Amino acid sequence: MNVNHAALTAIRVKDGMTKKNLAEAAGISLQYLCDIEAGRRGAKPDVMKRIASALNVPLSAIEGRIPA
Repeated sequence: MNVNHAALTAIRVKDGMTKKNLAEAAGISLQYLCDIEAGRRGAKPDVMKRIASALNVPLSAIEGRIPA
């Protein structure tokens, strides 16, 4: 699944969460979250849902959009 890396990072920072806090809340490794935020890896839909839930935002807020 595509990720809007800038939005994900901005929401996390605005909420005052560290990468470590978010990774723990989403049940993923810190390295995996770092790779997702940096754009080195995508994320499976279930992982994206857990990240969105941990940030208390709709999934659409962190989904990447691919232009047609």
